[in-house]
Amino acid sequence: MNTLYENKFVKIGLCPSSKTIEFVFLPATEMLSDQLFRETMNRFAELANQHRPNKELVDLRHMVYTIRPEMQQWLDEYIFPRYTDIIRKIAFVVSPDIFVMASIEQTMEEDRASEFVIKYFREHEQAKDWLMAS
Repeated sequence: MNTLYENKFVKIGLCPSSKTIEFVFLPATEMLSDQLFRETMNRFAELANQHRPNKELVDLRHMVYTIRPEMQQWLDEYIFPRYTDIIRKIAFVVSPDIFVMASIEQTMEEDRASEFVIKYFREHEQAKDWLMAS
């Protein structure tokens, strides 16, 4: 996995051979503001457009930031449209935090998010295996 971007909140990497972009949330997300979340998601969309992966693995095991309804709508209106024609499958490695997971699931139920094939996993390896299958 080649690291494309990293800050104290996230690490974004690319596996060119499998055309997979990996988005790992780090424990510092407990200090993540909505503005920094927007900036991070904009950066992700830029990287997706630049590298054109067709699969995404989102590791939420250390995510503490809860995506509020206004941010869920913002993602659906401004971020997802920027890569719905690029990324087809998204695997999520779930967070133990039920509030974080509820916010993720609500986000992925938004209109444009429904264009992705999505599945949730407890283990990182299971998520990778599913992305590599077909």
